[in-house]
Amino acid sequence: MNCMEKTFLLLTQNMIGNFATSEWAKYDVPAYLPFYKVNKFLRGIRRLWMQFHIPFVSVWYSKKWVELAKKSDVIIVHMTRMTLDLPLYINKLNPKAKVIAWYWNIVNSSTNPKKVKGNCEFWSFDPNDCLKYGMKFNHQYYFKTLVKNTKETEQDVFFCGSDSGRGETLVSLYNEFTKMGLRCLFRIVYPLHQGIPESLKSKSVDYNELLEQNVKSKALLEVVRPGQVGATARQMESLFLQKKLITNNESAANESFYNENNVFILGKRELKDLKDFVLSPYDHSSDMFIEQYDFASWLKNFLEDK
Repeated sequence: MNCMEKTFLLLTQNMIGNFATSEWAKYDVPAYLPFYKVNKFLRGIRRLWMQFHIPFVSVWYSKKWVELAKKSDVIIVHMTRMTLDLPLYINKLNPKAKVIAWYWNIVNSSTNPKKVKGNCEFWSFDPNDCLKYGMKFNHQYYFKTLVKNTKETEQDVFFCGSDSGRGETLVSLYNEFTKMGLRCLFRIVYPLHQGIPESLKSKSVDYNELLEQNVKSKALLEVVRPGQVGATARQMESLFLQKKLITNNESAANESFYNENNVFILGKRELKDLKDFVLSPYDHSSDMFIEQYDFASWLKNFLEDK
C-alpha cells in the first residue's frame, strides 16, 4: 500500500517490541520507538522524569523520527504513562500535523487524558472509555502478515500474560480445565498471587515465541480486568490465527466476529460444555471479518474521520 496518499509516523513504546515495527513496515508505514536505548539506571531516571513532567523531556527522544515528524500529515502516538508529553513536542515540531493519541489499553490513573500535554485527538478501542473521556472509537487491530497456521497442536488451551490481579482466577481456571482432561499451557508473568504454582510462573515472553505457542494451541484464554469492554489483542489473535477463544469478557458477544462456535464466554455458558467446545472444529465462517480488523482498516478509520 502507499500510506493511503499520506505520510505517517507511528510512535510506540518499547513494550510492543520489534515484531510490530517490522509488520508496520510491510504496510509501508514508518514506525519508530520514541526513546533511544539506555541502560537500566538511566531508564529509572527517565521514568521519574516523565512522571513528574520535568522540562526538556526531549533529551530522551530518539532523533531517528524527528525529521519525519516535521513533514508528516498524521502522527499516531501509542499512549502510555511515558508518552504523555509527546503530543506537545510534536505540536512544536509540526504545528500542522494531526496528532492522534491512541489508547490501545484501557485508561488508568497514570494515563488519564487530562495528563496529556499538547493538542491531539483522543481515540480508544474501549467503548466505555470513549464515553467517559469523550474519545473517538477505533477497533483493535492485528496483522494479516502475521498469520501462520499449522495442523499440529501441542496444547488445548494457552494463556500468557501478567498476573495484574488475575492470578487467583487464572490458577482456578487452570485447575478446572485440567480436571476436564484439557492440555493446558499457562505462562503467568510477574506473578503476584501467592497461590500460583511454580510450573505456571514465567519470565517475559518474546512475541515471536508467544505467536508460536498461539499457533500450536486449539484455544486461547483471555481474562480481562473487571469493567473492561471492547475487542482486545487476544481476541484479534484468536480471529486472525483461527483459534477458539475462551474469555470472561462479556462484551465479546457484541463484536461483529462473535460466533458461539468459536467464542466461549465464561459465566454465560455451562463450564461442563467447555471441553466439547475446545475440541470441536473451528468455524471458518468468522474468517470474513479478518479484513475488517486488519491494520490497514484500522489506519483507514483515522484518515476518513472528519
